[in-house]
Amino acid sequence: MKKVVIILLLAAAVLGCGQKQQRILTVINQSDWRAVVTVTDFIDTLGNQNSAASYVIGAVNDPRGLSNKASFTLCEHGDCNVLSVNGAKIKSKSDTQLILENALPAIVHVINKTGKDIRIQNEPSLGNTPTDFYYSGIYQDRYGIMWTDYKPIFTRQFIAKDRTEGNPVNMPVYAWQLFEITDPKEFRAFAYKYITIAADAAGFYAEWERQGDDFFLKITN
Repeated sequence: MKKVVIILLLAAAVLGCGQKQQRILTVINQSDWRAVVTVTDFIDTLGNQNSAASYVIGAVNDPRGLSNKASFTLCEHGDCNVLSVNGAKIKSKSDTQLILENALPAIVHVINKTGKDIRIQNEPSLGNTPTDFYYSGIYQDRYGIMWTDYKPIFTRQFIAKDRTEGNPVNMPVYAWQLFEITDPKEFRAFAYKYITIAADAAGFYAEWERQGDDFFLKITN
């Protein structure tokens, strides 16, 4: 039997919604990425009605043994959505089931405008939700802090100073929600909120840009 952690809800008591309509929604993660989902208007394991909470759904063959399935009792206006931005993509969604699958990466053209050789890496981010509740232990960030089980959405990259507009680094990035956003301003805002990029030196900034079907990441001073 797979292990269960306290933040993973496997079953919910059918209580607390009063006379409101209830339904069981099951999340099945068929991807190789751990997912964080946000559940709203639901019943917890103690039978209490909650307005919102986030839970981890394990990947297929999860390294920590987390289950890749979870069921939630939703009240009348309850819903379940994917919070994490990585390679776990929504395959299908109905009133009773949410299935995740592996997403293909998109190619992002990385441009170095700093005049220096740099290295960049991806670090955990869940927007406004603290990440240490979901990721802790085997991944080390630039400050020496360890994050377990976090799978970066792109591999650590060396970006030479000559990688300019005419010679960018073509970097595969797993962030399917981002690449479905067609409006350039919304694209940029989403990237800033949900994707954390760190460099091996201070004073560098990341600028995201979408031009038609092309994606750019510009590293500037």
